[in-house]
Amino acid sequence: MSLSLKITVDATDYYLSNQEYISITGNNYHFPFVTKSPKLSMKAVKGGFIQIEVGNITIENAPNDSNHPFSGSRFTDLISTPQNYPFVLNFGESNYDFLTGVLTLSSFNQNQLFFTLDQVEYDFKLASTVTDKDSNTVVNPFSFGVVTHGTPVVQKSGTTFANPGLGTSGVTIYENGVAMTISGNDGTTITVSSYSGGEVSISGTSDNGTTLEDFFDYVANTIGIDTTTADTTRATNASSLTFSAYENSRRQLLTFAGEVAEAHNHQFIIRIDENDVAYPTTLFLIDRDNSSTATALDEYDVLSFSIDQALPLEGVSATYEVTSPANGLLQRKRQNLNSSANAIGRDIKVSAFADTTAQRAGIEALLDSVRDIEKKPLVSFSVAGIQEDYKHGDRFTFNRYFEFLTVDILARSINYNFDTETTTVTGEADLTAYTQS
Repeated sequence: MSLSLKITVDATDYYLSNQEYISITGNNYHFPFVTKSPKLSMKAVKGGFIQIEVGNITIENAPNDSNHPFSGSRFTDLISTPQNYPFVLNFGESNYDFLTGVLTLSSFNQNQLFFTLDQVEYDFKLASTVTDKDSNTVVNPFSFGVVTHGTPVVQKSGTTFANPGLGTSGVTIYENGVAMTISGNDGTTITVSSYSGGEVSISGTSDNGTTLEDFFDYVANTIGIDTTTADTTRATNASSLTFSAYENSRRQLLTFAGEVAEAHNHQFIIRIDENDVAYPTTLFLIDRDNSSTATALDEYDVLSFSIDQALPLEGVSATYEVTSPANGLLQRKRQNLNSSANAIGRDIKVSAFADTTAQRAGIEALLDSVRDIEKKPLVSFSVAGIQEDYKHGDRFTFNRYFEFLTVDILARSINYNFDTETTTVTGEADLTAYTQS
């Protein structure tokens, strides 16, 4: 199969490969400028957002060849003005784009241009900004789910406050823990009958829903991809996991979403849905403990195999804060939670999305689910070919005659080596004894 790399420079598409050919689909002539085919590692580097961890490709340096994407003035722009160049990577004759993203020049010499590969970024901030009573531009907190005594609340004028994404009904706004009378709430601004200058908190339910599935539907819709709801085929419990959040920083939405996924023992990836004839870009939510139907591999199909035995795990911990009124003031109490495994070992810290004492049991259950996954050994195996149909969250089983093992693994990381035309899958695995009959 042939490598196809489309690079867009100055609104013109250039088609490159590691060999010269004309594609069947599109009849695009591919120039053999790729001198070292890409290596891609797709995994959740931090949090639960799966993306390119490592990606690189090497292209011939040919500034005098007009067929080259970086020749003439384009070469000058490349080396003098750091920028990203859109690309589409395919292997074989797939009708859909295997990977889209941007190329960035990392270094070069007289013979070669070295590029890093990154996925398309979605630049959406978590919270909005508003003007406060002093005419300052400040952050209006992002809320999700059922919020209890969320703080701070932005004061816009004497008796008006910014609505932090809660609904127009079922909202209560407090001064020092005592409910104030609301005279108006249009979804953007909340007006109270009187306010004496005390500490303000707010309770209510966000317009975006209350469950993990609702949240990732919100993410998919907000970042503007083709499918505005998340695919939860491998996250069947997402509709029953409720959580609350009240965030007062303008972080990247997908960074925050990665923390939410990790805290709920989930991951997510944004990619093409090749099972839809329209090939829409879709957000796929994946339960790390999903029980998808396994693909049985023949042990002779496995080219290489390794086990990274998990180090002892002391536990998984998290903290969150509960705000409640007492004696005319708001008091805050930190909830410290830990799912213990061993007396000594690693301590994994995750976020906790809660704001009441009653939610403690639910967070503890989530910590247990993270703990039980992290205790498993990490297994890697390689097979021949660029396996485009392998997806994160897929389950594989196979036997290992020499190690006396039966392996049952869920894919967390997938590496594609286009030079050797191999695919490597890594993930937590259940290992049992295998005796050949």
